[in-house]
Amino acid sequence: MQRMTVAIVCVVSGLMAHGVAAEPIMIVNEQQFRDAVVGRTLMLGENEITANAGGQITGTLNGEPITASKWVWGRDKFCRAVRTASQDFPSECQGVSLDGDKVIFDGGTTWTIR
Repeated sequence: MQRMTVAIVCVVSGLMAHGVAAEPIMIVNEQQFRDAVVGRTLMLGENEITANAGGQITGTLNGEPITASKWVWGRDKFCRAVRTASQDFPSECQGVSLDGDKVIFDGGTTWTIR
């Protein structure tokens, strides 16, 4: 029994070291979001955004600079409104998970922390 326990611990430890067994961590409050995401640049293809501590989002979407934005933490979700010169992105609140250097929003959109 002891050999089997040691073998299972070694396999699980090896999987976790390679990111196989680790589950994304749900961000459930504003402080967790601020600690993990705020002030850090997120990348998705050509898109690059930063949620700053003052409640604004800066960067570029679809090759255009963000011209107006606002984010707040509402209950257990990240809520945002963003606009560029040619596109007004609808206001939306989304759950957020963190998986290593990946930020995953509800719906599966995954941004990489740079």
